[in-house]
Amino acid sequence: MSNTRPLLVDSEHVEPVDELASVHEGLGRLRREFEAFKKDHRDDWANLGKMLQSARVTFGGNVQAATASGAPQPPDESAWNMWKQRLPGACPKVIDALLIQPLTATQLIAATGTSYSTVQRAINVLEGNSLIEREGTRIRLKRL
Repeated sequence: MSNTRPLLVDSEHVEPVDELASVHEGLGRLRREFEAFKKDHRDDWANLGKMLQSARVTFGGNVQAATASGAPQPPDESAWNMWKQRLPGACPKVIDALLIQPLTATQLIAATGTSYSTVQRAINVLEGNSLIEREGTRIRLKRL
């Protein structure tokens, strides 16, 4: 049995076509495309899961679910109580705000209800005591 059949171009000329090779080539291409699609799909789901965990932590959702997966855990509030008693000015308010999540200086102003200069002084005191670290414009408490 032959895998080819004649393809009539015109009434005088006959050209053989190998259909099986063409089908195998198309199937191989489709399999490669499907494997690439599956990989992209898995990567997208993994990224979506990470974004969801970050959103839960950021917006006060289920922190336990996010921390179980390896996301950074919030600072231990009890370890910061001593520092809040010892530090001057608005430092305790800034620490309380940063215990919830990392914030920018502008967000700290709103969270503490103080002025820009007050927040900057508190940040300088906390930095001087090596209690905070910066992630771009965000400020977060170090682990004690």
